[in-house]
Amino acid sequence: MDVVGIELLKAFGRLWLHPLTYLFLLAALWFGLKRIKRERKDFHTRVYDGIHELTFPLVVGLSAALIFSIFIAVAGIEVPVSMMVLLTALWLVVIPFMKVRWLSMTTVGSLALILAVYLPEGGTTYPWLNDWLLELHNMNHTGFAWLLSVLFIAEAVIILIQGWKNTSPKLISSKRGKIVGTHEVRRMWPFPLLLLLPIGPITFDGWWPLFSGVGNVGYGLMFVPFVLGFQATVHSELPTPVIKKFGKRLLILAALLIAVSGAATYWSVLVPAVAVLGLAGKELLYFLFHSAQKHQASIYTNKEQGLLVLGVLPHSTAEKMEIEVGEMIMKVNGWEIYSQRDLYEALQKNSAFCKLEVMDRNGELRFAQSSIFQGDHHQIGLLFVPDDEDSINLSARGLRSSVVVHKDRNGGHTAVEEEQTSVLHNEKEAGRTETLSDESADSQMQNDTSVDEDGFTGSPENRRIFNVLKKREEEQYKSAEANADEPLYSVDENSGIAAEAIVPADLAEAAGAEQEAESDSDAAVTIEEKVVKETPVQEEVSSGISAFYEDFRKAHKTQKKWRTLTPDNQEQEQKQDKE
Repeated sequence: MDVVGIELLKAFGRLWLHPLTYLFLLAALWFGLKRIKRERKDFHTRVYDGIHELTFPLVVGLSAALIFSIFIAVAGIEVPVSMMVLLTALWLVVIPFMKVRWLSMTTVGSLALILAVYLPEGGTTYPWLNDWLLELHNMNHTGFAWLLSVLFIAEAVIILIQGWKNTSPKLISSKRGKIVGTHEVRRMWPFPLLLLLPIGPITFDGWWPLFSGVGNVGYGLMFVPFVLGFQATVHSELPTPVIKKFGKRLLILAALLIAVSGAATYWSVLVPAVAVLGLAGKELLYFLFHSAQKHQASIYTNKEQGLLVLGVLPHSTAEKMEIEVGEMIMKVNGWEIYSQRDLYEALQKNSAFCKLEVMDRNGELRFAQSSIFQGDHHQIGLLFVPDDEDSINLSARGLRSSVVVHKDRNGGHTAVEEEQTSVLHNEKEAGRTETLSDESADSQMQNDTSVDEDGFTGSPENRRIFNVLKKREEEQYKSAEANADEPLYSVDENSGIAAEAIVPADLAEAAGAEQEAESDSDAAVTIEEKVVKETPVQEEVSSGISAFYEDFRKAHKTQKKWRTLTPDNQEQEQKQDKE
């Protein structure tokens, strides 16, 4: 056991002697820098830091590698140095293509297995090359086919676990030339597997190792720095379900490879079939995946109302409010949002606090609120597709300038102020409509009522004239009480004649007629008709209120008639009122 422990320490040290370890670190940093450059171009900020491609998949990759290394070590799969050299050379060849899926050992390993089977045993003029080819030919190809199947299983499982997380938002041009959003993932997982070397101090008898080369008597241990990769671009759906669906399909392919590898254990002629099936099947899955995305429209486009969230910055205010990709921002601080400029203006209304109305992926509304601190992102960490009027997303400075320009074009009013004015106008219109409806209902009620509380019969217009007459009569009574010595002629409640219709000259004639017929109520009515006929203004009014006058006269025969107010009859009337 001491020998095994020492070999494990040596295996960890040999990991850092392999060039693939450093090539993986450089490739991860390279992809990270290219991603940051693209994100700054699209959104004026980076979404993740430059070492995200290195640190984020590290834990999952190493954990999965440790679990699978136990099974590989128990099975005793041997990988000679010549195969490691071939894998490294192929990895260097595919790096310039910038295809992460080709950098995966499932792809590189499939190519290496095909070459190892069909390359000649030697025959060159270089002795070192002949030795290398001979070692490739004598290795256990069936064991490497099993290793390749295990790598496919590991890649499918890791994609299901982490492949759909932390995708990077991206802007692309649609077929019609419109800027739309998409999500891209380029991820490489370090996957160091514990494998057997064909030389070392570890010797066992019996069944172990299951897959050994020809003439090997001792074995050593080494962590081989394999790499698993995944690359996808999703715009027709949310990234999570689409990527998980791809992972499940890849897992089915891995199960098929396990079956073929089991058959190749007994029929070695099937070993190349494992490599060909794995390589062709994986590329077919990627082709179907990208074809489905290519022929479907992007869901990350501008909407008539609200802003669709394309991305959320880590550790931002939006992430604290649990806003997710694919949700809609409908209102900010009570204001409806139609563009990024509206969002910026609404946030400026309260620079210390924001309250959002969010429509989730199921179409249900919810509220999210949080405090805003100095130094926070100008859009609280939300990323969107550019507005239709803009071809690119604007920075914080650009949005401020856009607000100023828009305000200048609209007579000093910002978009939020215009919306506020529109809302108030709509409320006024709604209130006016409600008032008119109430007035119409009251008018209808008055029309439907035959006799009101004063015993008056007639239309609302005649009622209004009656109220005017009654009001002026009360004013004349008050004036008569204050100036008792001066004779004053007044319009009684029984009169249907408008006060404006009686001129001063006609009042004198009407007063004389009233004195002659004071005891006879019918004579008073005759006087009233006479005044109406002799008044020029009344000739114009009588045509409009004739019906009202007849109703008024019939309903108030018992009321007081025209009379002249003097101090004597005033005292007499007061006595009668007391009685």
